[in-house]
Amino acid sequence: MAFRAGGFQSGVLRCGFPAAVAVGCGIGQVTGTHNNGRLRRIADRRVVRQQLRRRRFGTRADAGSNRQERLSLLILSLPGLAAFAALLFTWIQVNQTSRELQISEQGQVTSRFNTAVVNLASDSIDLRLAAIYALERIMHDSPRDQPTIVSLLSAYARRRAPAPTSTTSATGPPSADIEAVMNALAGRLPVHDKGVTINLSQTILSGWSRPSSRPPVTGVNLDSANLAGTDFSGAVLTDAQLRKAFLSGANLYHTDLLGADLSKATLTGADLREAVLFEANLTDAWFCGGDRRRGPDPGPCPDMTGAKLHNANLTRAVLVGANLAKHKFCAGPYWEETETGMHRRPGGCARLTDADLSRANLSGAGLAGVDLSNADLTGADLSKANLSKANLSGAVLTGAKLDGARLDGARGLPPSLLRERGRQDNSPPG
Repeated sequence: MAFRAGGFQSGVLRCGFPAAVAVGCGIGQVTGTHNNGRLRRIADRRVVRQQLRRRRFGTRADAGSNRQERLSLLILSLPGLAAFAALLFTWIQVNQTSRELQISEQGQVTSRFNTAVVNLASDSIDLRLAAIYALERIMHDSPRDQPTIVSLLSAYARRRAPAPTSTTSATGPPSADIEAVMNALAGRLPVHDKGVTINLSQTILSGWSRPSSRPPVTGVNLDSANLAGTDFSGAVLTDAQLRKAFLSGANLYHTDLLGADLSKATLTGADLREAVLFEANLTDAWFCGGDRRRGPDPGPCPDMTGAKLHNANLTRAVLVGANLAKHKFCAGPYWEETETGMHRRPGGCARLTDADLSRANLSGAGLAGVDLSNADLTGADLSKANLSKANLSGAVLTGAKLDGARLDGARGLPPSLLRERGRQDNSPPG
C-alpha cells in the first residue's frame, strides 16, 4: 500500500508517529473518543446517583424529624392524657358513689316509711303524731313517694274521723292527729301529686284552720265532709268536690272555688266575701232560710259581699232572706291563671232557675239576662234592679217590690204586673 507524502505527513503531524503506525493511531483515536463518551455517561450516572442519594438522605432526615416531632408532642401530651384518665376515673367513681348513695337513701326512706306505717296503727296519740310528722318529712325528702303518702294520710283521716250519716253542727276543733294530717296535706307541693286526689269525703274536719304559710289546698274530695267552722280563707279549691258538704260557719273569704261542685252543700252562716264561684255547681245548695226539703231550721245567711257568681249554677238553691243588694250576677270574659299559664274564660250569667229567693234583698242587683224561670221571689226586694231581658217565666213575684226596676225585654212577666207597671208609668208626678 503506497502512501502519499502529504498523507504521511498528515499522519505524522496528527499522531506524532511514523507513517507505519499511522493507521493504529487513527484506530486509537476513534477508540479514545468512544471511551470518552462512555466515561461521560458513567460520570453522569454517578452524578444522578449522588443526587438520588442526597434526596433519599434528605427524605429520611425529614421523616426522622417528623417522627421526632410526633414523639415530642406525645411526650408533651402525656400529662394531659394522665389528667383526662384521672378525671374519667373520678367521674365513674362519683357516679358509682352517687348510685350507691341513692340506693342507701331509698333504703332509709323505705325503713322510715315502714316504721311510720306501724306507728300510725298505735293506740298512743304520741306515736301516731310522730308517724304523721315522719310521713310529712318523707314527702318533702322523697317527692316520688308523695302520692302514696297522700293516699295513706287521707285513709287515716277517713278512718279516724268518720262523719255520721246525718248532718250535724260543729262540735269543736279536730283532734291533734287529724289536725296534723290536714296540715301535712295542706303543706305538700301539689306538683308532685301525679294525679292523686286527697280523698277526705265523709270526714269530720270541723274547726280546722289552714295555716296561712301553707300552700293552696288543691285536688281534694270533701264530699259529705263536716267542715263547719273550718278556715279555708284564701285557699285554692278549684274543681274541688264538696257535694253535700256541711260548711256552716266556714270561713271562705277570698277562697277560689272555680268550677267546684257544691251541689246540696250547706253554706248557712259562711263567710263568702270575695269568694270566687265562677262556674261552680251550687244546685240545691242551702245558703240560708228554712228549707222545705231539709227542715225548718232557718240558719243565718252567709255574707256574700263581693262574691263572684257569674256562670254559677244556682238551680233550686235556697237563698231565703239573703242580702244580695247590688250584686252582679253577670260578667264578661275573664283571664284565669293556671299552672300552664293564663287562659281566657268566657263570661256569662248565673242560673237561678227554681231558686228560692223569697224575701231576698236584690235591690240594685244586676240581673240582666239572668234565668229566673220558676224562681220564688215572694216578698223579694227588686227595687232598682236591672231585669232587662231576664227570663221570669213561671217566677212567683207575689209581694215583690219592683220600684224603679228595669224590665225592658224581660220575659214571662205576669199581665197583672205589666198593667200595674203601666199605670205607674202613666200616672202624673205627685
